[in-house]
Amino acid sequence: MSGLVRRSGCSLKRLALASSNKPVEYSDFCELLSLCPELESLDIPLPDNGSTIFNSLIVEPFQSVSTPIVPKLRTLGLHYHSGALLQPDFGIPDCVNALVEAIQSRSPPRGGLLEEVNFFWTSTLALHNMLFVGNSAFDIPDGGVDTKADKMFNDAGRLALHEHLQGRSSESSWQAAYYSPAFVVNMDLFMRTLEGRKVNKTNTMPLLRYGYLGALHNLSQEAPGVIVGDRVFRFRTRARKLLSKWKPSILRDTRRFGHRWCQYNEGDLSLKWNKASESDADIWKDILTTRKPPGLDPKAWSGCFEARPRVPVNL
Repeated sequence: MSGLVRRSGCSLKRLALASSNKPVEYSDFCELLSLCPELESLDIPLPDNGSTIFNSLIVEPFQSVSTPIVPKLRTLGLHYHSGALLQPDFGIPDCVNALVEAIQSRSPPRGGLLEEVNFFWTSTLALHNMLFVGNSAFDIPDGGVDTKADKMFNDAGRLALHEHLQGRSSESSWQAAYYSPAFVVNMDLFMRTLEGRKVNKTNTMPLLRYGYLGALHNLSQEAPGVIVGDRVFRFRTRARKLLSKWKPSILRDTRRFGHRWCQYNEGDLSLKWNKASESDADIWKDILTTRKPPGLDPKAWSGCFEARPRVPVNL
C-alpha cells in the first residue's frame, strides 16, 4: 500500500483499510500515514489487544502542528474485521488507554482538528463491553462516571434495550422472547427503573454512550399496535416523557464536556465533539438520529462511515 501511494504521488484525504485476518503492523501503518499529510478521514479495522498502532496517532504536547502523523485528521473510523472474535481482546485496558490518549490528544479542547470517532461492530453489547468495561479510560473524557449508575445502565438496561431492538428481527429466537409475557413484564420493570432515576444531579454520559436516548426515541415513534404490551403499559408514551424529562440534563452535560455519544443503530456508535455553530436543537436531533447500517458483510464495513447517509428524525 505504501509503495502504491508513493508511486502515485497523490495526497490522499480519505483512506479506508479493508478488513483482513492479518493484523496491521505498526511500522507499516506509520510509513503509510507519513505519506498522507493531508489525510482528513481514516477508517481502519479495530485492532486486537497488543497492537500499538494507536500509539502512532498520539500527539505529544510539545510537538509542532507539522510534526504529528496526519495532522489534519478529522474523522477516525474503527470497524469490525473478519478475523476478530465476537468478544475480542480489544477491551483489555492497554489498547483502550492508547486509543483514548490518541483521541484526546487530537480533540478540539487540545487544539486538535478531530471531529468524530466512529465505531462499528456486529453487536452493540460486544462494542460496549470492549470500550466501557470496568474502569474504562473513556470515563476520563466523559467527566467521571458514577459507578452505581453506570453499572445499572451497563447491565440490566443495555440487555433490555438490546432485546427490544432485536425483538422484531427475523431471528426466531429473538422473536420468541419479544412476544413472551415475561419480556413485557421485564420491560415494564425496566421502564419503572428509568422513570425513578433522577438525572438532574447525575452525569448523564452513560445514557448517551449506551444508546438509551436513540432506543427510547425509536420506541416512542412506533405506530400504535406495533409494540407488544403497549396498550397496557403505554411504553411509547412513557418513552416520550422520559426523553422530555432527561433533555435538559443531557444537553447540560454535552455542553459541559464538549462532546456527545450517538448510538445511531445496532453496533453503530460515534463519539462527536460539539461544533460552535451547533445549537441545542441541532445536538438533540443528532443524538436521536438513526442511520442505515451497511449490512453484516465485513467487506462492506470498510469506508462505511463516509458512504452511509444519516436519516434525520422528525422531532
